Amino acid sequence: MKRKIIPLKPRGDVERQQDTGEPVRKAEELHAVPLQEVKRLIWMSAARAPAALRKQLIAIAERGERICPALFLLIASSGPVESKHTYRLAASLEALHLALDIHRDIAAPGDLSPKEAILCGDFYFGLALTLAGSHPLFVQGMSEVITRFAAAMINAPGQPADARDHNEYLQNLCNGGASIFALSCTLGASHGGYKPWQNEALSYYGLYLGIGLQLKREVETFRFSLRKKKLGPGAGLPLIYILEKSPLRDRLVPLLNKTMSDQEHEIFVREVNRIDPWSYTEQIIENCFSKANQFIELLRENMDSKTIQALKSFLC
Repeated sequence: MKRKIIPLKPRGDVERQQDTGEPVRKAEELHAVPLQEVKRLIWMSAARAPAALRKQLIAIAERGERICPALFLLIASSGPVESKHTYRLAASLEALHLALDIHRDIAAPGDLSPKEAILCGDFYFGLALTLAGSHPLFVQGMSEVITRFAAAMINAPGQPADARDHNEYLQNLCNGGASIFALSCTLGASHGGYKPWQNEALSYYGLYLGIGLQLKREVETFRFSLRKKKLGPGAGLPLIYILEKSPLRDRLVPLLNKTMSDQEHEIFVREVNRIDPWSYTEQIIENCFSKANQFIELLRENMDSKTIQALKSFLC
């Protein structure tokens, strides 16, 4: 997954299609019991943590989306190879995802102080490596993701107003938060015994899926923040796009990270409606999911239909 170039213009030759005659089932449904085991492993580790952080760690574990272990389990179990360590390895990916999320949002207002966020994130980084410790490929992959994530965080703008343009932001997103999804897929492929070309196709699927899911989260955050009349870094691409395109940028930037007055809010909403960041961001999300779908289609002859359908179910 080194130095992936992300062409976001979709091709028209492959559409997102689904197998007929059988309802689409998500990975969470196909692997409900294994995901409960993943949750149990994470929760038990958090419950044994030092008392000062135990409550916070358990709350973080409860909020986990468990998408990464679901992807790993789905792909690994569909391959020709089985392993008794599958649950622990899936839990290691969930712990890593929790750690990345905590450290990414460390400056955002929330339930944790910056000190607590750093310590909780470090705990889950350590847990991820501990759970995967006997599997060098996992440790190596996790180390690369952590390194890429750290570099992306350093290069990321401290505030949306600091971003040079939306294309740079997208590339940084690719190098950062999306890499854990690519890792989950490629490790699932390796663990399941898939061939190298199949592994690469799945890693690209995970990468584009990760970008699309992160942008969907940013759209939701932007809408919520706009209603609350307070916009911050979590608003992501929609906000960066507005600041890049608006001739009123110098008037809008001072309104960030503060509660806007009714008049200020009206000015911001007017620019949002005029520039329409929704259409742009939704098109990027659609392009990402379309690219992810193309890589899944490459595997149609080499992967069972239930797995294909479950992977496609994330692309909506």
